[in-house]
Amino acid sequence: MLVLSRKRDEKILLKLNEKEEIELTVVRIDANKVRLGIEASDSVTILRSELIEKNNLKNTKCIS
Repeated sequence: MLVLSRKRDEKILLKLNEKEEIELTVVRIDANKVRLGIEASDSVTILRSELIEKNNLKNTKCIS
């Protein structure tokens, strides 16, 4: 895992290929929360991990 420090309004660019990139911007920093802005093409799916884990847990309970 790569860990980077960023200040408010600073950005991180993730290059997917020659034509596509994802831009992350630190929008706001609170006491225990960071608000990120994400710019990406419509072909990129952005998911929050806690929702995926919660959904996987529900699916596991349904199968049992």
